[in-house]
Order: sequence, then structure tokens, then C-alpha cells
Amino acid sequence: MSFGVLDPRSGTVSGELPCGLVGAEGELHNTFVVHEMTGVEEDLLAGKGPVMQRLNQVIVNCTDQIGGVTDRRIIGQMVETISSADRMMLLINVRRASLGDDYELKITCPSCGHSGRFTIDLADLETTPMQDPLVRTREHVLASGKTIKWHVMSGVDENWLQAQVKKTKERDMLTLAMLARVEQLEEEKLDRRQELKESIAILKKLTLRERNEIRALFLKVEGGVDTKVEHECEECGHEFSGDMDVGQAGFFFPVEAQ
Repeated sequence: MSFGVLDPRSGTVSGELPCGLVGAEGELHNTFVVHEMTGVEEDLLAGKGPVMQRLNQVIVNCTDQIGGVTDRRIIGQMVETISSADRMMLLINVRRASLGDDYELKITCPSCGHSGRFTIDLADLETTPMQDPLVRTREHVLASGKTIKWHVMSGVDENWLQAQVKKTKERDMLTLAMLARVEQLEEEKLDRRQELKESIAILKKLTLRERNEIRALFLKVEGGVDTKVEHECEECGHEFSGDMDVGQAGFFFPVEAQ
């Protein structure tokens, strides 16, 4: 799947979202056009306040079209509910439209401590489209015979998860991430708003094998953007990997401006 076509003359990138959104009539909105940032977005990124809200506003400001929708107000509503993979896709492409495909970052070897500069071509990032994108709620029978009902994670779920992790200081983080998607286990419906503790307790009773199977299912079905960086230390030859942090300010600003 192409990561999007950059048009340097117009300062825009157009492409397809890995997940997209399902409209009121059942249609899939999975194409996009974004344009480069201005000083308004730069100040948003450098400002204070909840990171998610500021990043969402940058996306809204710089998105010209999602599917057939061009109305800025409706795009704003769509951005609030898109999947984390789609948000990642839009943010990276806003950055490409603004500063080009090359992204330079500093990497420190965990083995010898040597630091160096490394350049990533953002156009080469791999994207996996979501399976059956018109189906957002699914059922799956685990190898153990238990049945789960779950939905694809949206922006609403992501905001809920971040709030819960902040409240609990990362306690129960892995279970909360599962609860952000899972609606039902066997005959027990999970209500994360009215019965949060009970719902967490139900998911904690799953075996590690079952929990790993559920997480693997999310990865397989939901689609996403591979932001993992593979690197070999030029000093000691140690091979290691890490994730590119799209949410950090340095991702949007050239190294010399930091």
C-alpha cells in the first residue's frame, strides 16, 4: 500500500488511509488530501495543553479532504473518531507536505552508547490496510473456545485509554488497552464506563495465551503504519530497533531549529 503521493509544488500529499471511516450510508471514506503547515500549526505544536487535542487540531487545519468530505467542520468530527493508524498516517503526511520525505533523527546505541544521525525516508514507511474495513465490530472464537466480541479502536477509544492510564499511573495498562476494544467475553458484557473495575477483573482472568491471541488479532485485523526503525551501530555493529515517535515536537521541526 502506497504511503501517499507528495506534490512539492502544491505542498500537498494525497493517498489512502489504512482504516478509513464508515459513513452514515455505509460508504467507506479512506482517501485523503493534506497540505503543509503554517505558523499557526507550528505554534500549536510548540504550545502547552493536552497533546492529543493539539495534534488533532493540526490534522484538522491541514486536511483538505477525507473521502468525499471537504467541509472543515465535518472533517473535525471525523478526526475525533479516526483510528490511531489513520491519525498516524495523516500526521506523517502533514510532516511530508511541510518538510519533505527525509526525516533525520539522533540514535544512541544501547550496547556501546555511540550516538549518530540517521535519516529515514518517510515515503518508504510500510502501511497495512485493515481487513474488511466496512466491518468495525467483530466476533472471534479463541483457541480455548471462548468467544469475544470487539471493535476496531477509534479516536474516542484512544482518548478514553489515555485518560485511564493517566488516572491509574499506568497500572493495569495492558488490560485497559484490551478493554478499549473488547465489548464482550462469552456471555459477559464489558461496560468500561459504569462497571470499570468489574470489566478489568473479567479480562484479568484470561490466560496469558488467550491475551496474546487477542492482541495478535488486533494487529492482524486493524491495519496500521510501521514506525519501527531498524539500525546497525556504525561503531560496534550492534543491531537494534526502536519506534519513531510521531507525537514529539522534534518530528515536525528540523534538527537545527530545536
